[in-house]
Amino acid sequence: MTASFADAQAELLALNSPDLPFVYEQTPDGVVGRWKWADARWHNILAAGSYEQEYELRVSLAPSEPVFRLTESMTGMESNIGIGGASFTSTRFRGRVYRKSFRLGAAVSAQQTDRQSTTSGHIWQANFSTDDITRPVVERLTALGWSKKKGFWSRLFGR
Repeated sequence: MTASFADAQAELLALNSPDLPFVYEQTPDGVVGRWKWADARWHNILAAGSYEQEYELRVSLAPSEPVFRLTESMTGMESNIGIGGASFTSTRFRGRVYRKSFRLGAAVSAQQTDRQSTTSGHIWQANFSTDDITRPVVERLTALGWSKKKGFWSRLFGR
């Protein structure tokens, strides 16, 4: 038997855990997962910088049929200033995302903020994989009898 909209939404919200670096929140049409996977600031003797990255997974549940759609987006910002000059980069992407990333930095002083707290020291790091947040959602909805909505190309080519 297929779970109702309300039951499917509740099951996705039950995936939340204080041990996870991301959170799932209720929306009128389903659930949104948010993960600010990098938020670091640092300075060295002759340079300073910051690095922020956020991933969002929107899960839209069709109220009339057991079909869901995933919409992913990433935003990011990086800035550096030092003897060689200054730079600023900002990115925004919406579409299918598959990414694994690890970043490590060392500085005279570094500060990193995550879902639990802000820590200070000489090293900061960011570790991220889209599978960590999307896989549990797809597995849970599939186990509840829901299926992923097919896009234009999937319908056209039967995949």
